[in-house]
Amino acid sequence: MESFYAAVNDRQLETALDMLDDEVVYEDFTFQEPFRGRQGVRELLSEAMELPKGLDFVIDEVAGGDSLFGDDAVGMTWHVEFDGVELPNSRGASLYKTRNGKLLYARDIVESPLKLGGAALGIVGFLAGLVRASKDGLPIAFLGFATAGALYWYILLLSPQGQFPFLEGPPAWAIDATTLRNVIEESLDFFYIWPGLDYLGLPSPSSLGFPLPVVDPLRLAVFNLAEAYAFMFLPLLLWDRPQRNVVSWWAPAMFLTNAILLPYFATRSLAPRRRAVSGAGGC
Repeated sequence: MESFYAAVNDRQLETALDMLDDEVVYEDFTFQEPFRGRQGVRELLSEAMELPKGLDFVIDEVAGGDSLFGDDAVGMTWHVEFDGVELPNSRGASLYKTRNGKLLYARDIVESPLKLGGAALGIVGFLAGLVRASKDGLPIAFLGFATAGALYWYILLLSPQGQFPFLEGPPAWAIDATTLRNVIEESLDFFYIWPGLDYLGLPSPSSLGFPLPVVDPLRLAVFNLAEAYAFMFLPLLLWDRPQRNVVSWWAPAMFLTNAILLPYFATRSLAPRRRAVSGAGGC
């Protein structure tokens, strides 16, 4: 494997490919799917050949032995250097299996740039709880949407003021006069209808003597984007639950978006699914 690394670092594509078994499978966890066969691995290595010279994969430790299936196996830890300087977040670990001196299987695991610390175990525990609850009969979609909805309500609407530093403004229960005025002014410019009427010379509040509020263009664009996001769910609500009062879900969602939509999807996941209506004669 040292020779394989040397060929990659020297940008010798054909030399590296000659070290592969015809049935090679190469899993790199930075990609969605594994690379299979020489041609598949060629695609992966071709990208590595485009890296600038001096960017090298440096082996740290090597451990060898036999795999459970009798193939020769070797594990490696490594890092990436550029002109002799180790790059941040460039460490990795790899497992390789060979057959008759050729690389048969590879799996690369690259260091994550996200350092979650103890939160990673908390996330794993939370996901394990979802899986267990789904086995007990609750749909995992319900658990996911219900959890997301609860977090959304707490963080944005109900949390104590100043608890989350990443929130610039106060939570909804502590909204100040300036924020409330901004919301009202943005609502008056809903989907740019008012300025559109003015532009076309049609009757509008401006023609009645009410001036169009001056709103920051970026903030107004984000507001209308959120409104469009909620608006596009109206066909789904109309189709999905015609027996219910759609206004009770959709109208509040136009103002509170995910605070309403997440609970809606949670309750929707508990309802029996519609069956597609087949053609005449049930064919």
